[in-house]
Amino acid sequence: MLRRRPRRHPARRRQSPNRPRRRPARRRHLLLHPGDAVAARPGAERTAQRLVRYAERGGHLPLTFRTGYADEHGRVRAATAPGPFADAAGVRYREYLNLPADTTVTSHDDRLDALGGRATAWADHLEPVDAETLLGYRAAHLADFAAATTRRHGDGRVSWVGTLPDGSRLWFLTNWSDQVVELLLTLDAEDPVSSPTHRAGEPVSHSPRAVLIVRQF
Repeated sequence: MLRRRPRRHPARRRQSPNRPRRRPARRRHLLLHPGDAVAARPGAERTAQRLVRYAERGGHLPLTFRTGYADEHGRVRAATAPGPFADAAGVRYREYLNLPADTTVTSHDDRLDALGGRATAWADHLEPVDAETLLGYRAAHLADFAAATTRRHGDGRVSWVGTLPDGSRLWFLTNWSDQVVELLLTLDAEDPVSSPTHRAGEPVSHSPRAVLIVRQF
């Protein structure tokens, strides 16, 4: 008589109580990946592909200058920059510039213009292919190039920031609930879009399903 061998279940990896659980990127609405040249790291090409797929599946992927500029061996790519992100971002650049002085950025959106931003240190000569230009440069020698762009990719979006924004620090506070919530800020700040000021310790009313932008004085 033949006996069936008991089925062995693979051992489950135990999660260390002191080790934070990994959260898949697809669960996040926004994934920041700034200033990564994707150079000299094993698996760098695979990382670039996974980032693009993240946007395809509904995420928002903001990228910054130098991202994807080199391959995993640290060599400048033969392909048009930004290499593996060019199609998804809908932009290209063939030159870049060190900015000797800060320059004002401009926008067709009054809400963004109200922020009064400036570009510092660096400027990719961004040429949008099928991306939307969010910010441009006021300086005449950069007027033909974009400073920041965005493009729909799959179910998500890829944005590109081709310069280093000025030192003003912004906080984007999102209320994901369906109710008004009350916030207590720990610093003096202002809303650069609608202009009201908020003092540290004073309650701030935050509307449901809304984003509040505040900038430190």
